[in-house]
Amino acid sequence: MIPIVGFVGTSNCGKTTVLCRVVGELAARGYRVATIKHSHETIEVDHEGKDTFKHREAGACQVIAVSAKRLAVMSETEAAQELDELVGRFVDDADIVLVEGFKRAPVPKIEVWREGQPDETIVCQNDPYWLALATDYPLDVEVPVLDLNWPEQIADFIEQRFLKDVEVAPVRLLVDGKRIELNAFAAGMLAGVVRGALGSLKGCTDAGRIRLDIDPPQE
Repeated sequence: MIPIVGFVGTSNCGKTTVLCRVVGELAARGYRVATIKHSHETIEVDHEGKDTFKHREAGACQVIAVSAKRLAVMSETEAAQELDELVGRFVDDADIVLVEGFKRAPVPKIEVWREGQPDETIVCQNDPYWLALATDYPLDVEVPVLDLNWPEQIADFIEQRFLKDVEVAPVRLLVDGKRIELNAFAAGMLAGVVRGALGSLKGCTDAGRIRLDIDPPQE
């Protein structure tokens, strides 16, 4: 069973920002992360004039758009979908699923609470699935408190609780957020070059985990 962790909170508390930063951190560590976003509004992922829109307007109950690098499924539903049903139906190649919203779902939840947010309600106060609070204010609660501005700490928390048994490649390469698969030769070569360069730098001779980010050149 793929573990599911929810990010919940009141409107405009910053759930999306926190979740995206945690997704980026977990992906950089080599984990395959799927996400599901709950919306109270009608979802429109295609627009009038597009071929897929015409298919749906013609009466198709499900439309699938496919390209060489992406697949999108649009289904008409008559009722809200249960979270476990969505995961079982659509997620099959992920180590973990992070969901935004679904605050009443019976899954472990990290609540996001930001000082000065419009609604100061703690939505998980009596929720038995409340796992932790990510906040920028020292609230006194019965669950672990995490720094919402420190995605590495939140990723550590999730990793220790849900991903300890997941094996990841010792060398990972992400280009513009996309994972690049490396064979053993390429992985070994990259690791050797980077560790060799670090070996000449003071304080880096015994480096453990290494993370290197390279920004595009400035024009």
